[in-house]
Amino acid sequence: MIKLASGKTMEMVLPKATVFEDRYPRLVDLDNDGKVDVVTILAALAGGGSVTVFTLGKSELELKGSTGFIGRLNRWLNVAGIADYRGSGSKQIAFVKTPHIGGTLYFYEMIGNKLKRVAGFHGFSNHVIGSPEMRLSATVDVNGDGRPDLAVPSANRRKLRVVGFQGKELVEFGSAKLLARVDKAIALNLKDGRVSFVVGLDNGGVYEVSPR
Repeated sequence: MIKLASGKTMEMVLPKATVFEDRYPRLVDLDNDGKVDVVTILAALAGGGSVTVFTLGKSELELKGSTGFIGRLNRWLNVAGIADYRGSGSKQIAFVKTPHIGGTLYFYEMIGNKLKRVAGFHGFSNHVIGSPEMRLSATVDVNGDGRPDLAVPSANRRKLRVVGFQGKELVEFGSAKLLARVDKAIALNLKDGRVSFVVGLDNGGVYEVSPR
């Protein structure tokens, strides 16, 4: 259920055998049409997870786009960030598909009336199985080109990888090896015009990673 500033509420009743497998919805205007979009994770009993976007209709929430279900039972995905990573004028949704079993980082964008894949990279994880913490990623402009970039742990969570777009191509700008596995939310430290990432590890350590 969504409650508007006016006090009006809108509800979405899902079909049987589907659930919202997410901790919180993300409210953002994906395609700059002036309407708030609701980005969340929808899962089907037999089909696994999907990133699904709803928009505010006149009287109810309306389906706007979906990545489609993964296609297998108990297969999940986790949103890593939402920003205009490509510099296209619209925002892309970045998520890691199957973060517990060798995840792939995908970027999807609303193009026309469909949510379409625009890039992908293998070898990432932004979630620890069984953990309520879903924020193992951070979005910030690392290289100063005016486009936001994305930091996400590697598949074994022992490395922090930073990716972004050069033109239309998704590239990896750099990575940092860690002494243990990332298992906490990744924070940003913006000081004196420099960017660094603060990562908490499963050995109890907290480290600051600075791009060079």
